[in-house]
Amino acid sequence: MQNVRETNEGIEGTHQGVHYRLQGARFQKGDGIRIDLFVGTQKAATFVFDDRLKPNVTEVFGYLKERGYRLGILTGDSQENAERLLGDFGLPLYARATPEQKMSLVRRLQQQGQLVGMVGDGLNDAPALVLADLGIVFAGNGDERDD
Repeated sequence: MQNVRETNEGIEGTHQGVHYRLQGARFQKGDGIRIDLFVGTQKAATFVFDDRLKPNVTEVFGYLKERGYRLGILTGDSQENAERLLGDFGLPLYARATPEQKMSLVRRLQQQGQLVGMVGDGLNDAPALVLADLGIVFAGNGDERDD
């Protein structure tokens, strides 16, 4: 890929004389993140990425709550998608958070004298994970099954 550059809406570049662009879909629905692929000026495909919660997430949240930890959900996802996935837990939900906003929340809580633990995927969460008193990075291993 030649001449690759990020834009405010995604990434684009040219390969063997053909222009490609990936950007967030104009019309997002509540079923995950949609990314449109354009070849030249024509939309060629829409990719949909959705999260699946681990089966024991309710147990983990309950365990932490029983021990007096305050929990909240901080995500870059849309409010609608975050509520669809995580709304049943009754936790404070901070959606559409940018990396800068995540860092700001961690700093604010620390300035209030709180110890902050952050769990994230290490991508957009990396700056806040580094700033937190405890940062835990998780990632799928690509071999997950629905057993």
